[in-house]
Amino acid sequence: MRILAFQLAIAAVCLAAQPTPTLTINRGVIQQFEDGPPVLKPDTVTAGETIHFSFNLQGFARKDDRVAVSYTAQAFDPSGVALIAPLTGKNETTLGPKDKDWQPKLRGSFVLPSLLLPGEYKVHIQVKDEISGAPATLDLPFLVSGPSISPSPALEIQNLNFYANDQAEKPLSVSAYRSGEEIQSRFTITGYKHKDDGSIHVAYGIKLTDSSGNMLFENPEAAVDGSAEFYPKPYIPAQLAFTLKPGTAKGEYTLEVTARDSIGSQQASAKGRFRLD
Repeated sequence: MRILAFQLAIAAVCLAAQPTPTLTINRGVIQQFEDGPPVLKPDTVTAGETIHFSFNLQGFARKDDRVAVSYTAQAFDPSGVALIAPLTGKNETTLGPKDKDWQPKLRGSFVLPSLLLPGEYKVHIQVKDEISGAPATLDLPFLVSGPSISPSPALEIQNLNFYANDQAEKPLSVSAYRSGEEIQSRFTITGYKHKDDGSIHVAYGIKLTDSSGNMLFENPEAAVDGSAEFYPKPYIPAQLAFTLKPGTAKGEYTLEVTARDSIGSQQASAKGRFRLD
């Protein structure tokens, strides 16, 4: 009896000495479709895409063969601004005798905003073991490709260029048109302010003058963007198309664009020149 009691005491000490498993997130990946191959650097995704992510857990607690884990996830841009509202997910199940090596797998997905600047973004994941209360965190980075636009601390009009048509991807190397041709211009507005709800209010006007400074036409408020989105637009892409009246003299013309940010109380302008041959 003394030997048995001694053996039981040793067993109790060994059991007590066993470390408590630590909740750990593993095999975390970003995917372009559910359970697809991981998106790894230097591979990129683009604005507007649906992003999927998944991960496994180990070190979770069991109670009466029951497992319950949950997560909260949120995506952030390179500056730490949230792209989306927090996502939640949960995996709760009862394990059988053959499930000793089983690990819970959790998934989620979200749609990227339609306009993003290029850079490294991330999904921040916070996991909780609902039985033990143990937490775990993981950041899943991913690269976003996008247009070459520089973030600006103040209102600015960038990349005012002219194009051959509305389908052209690259600007004209020589901004020249023939009489009667439609003149296509594109530019980007950056550096405007937004409210806490993600709303912006930016308007722009245009003015066209000839080489002598004579004004051909003017529209002080050609367009207005007063959108409100969870993730404020990092830039506004704008496009203009117009045709000069028949008989307009050949020569050089100047297109001036003036942007006004009502929320930030700021104004900016830019000029682009083209030739009529």
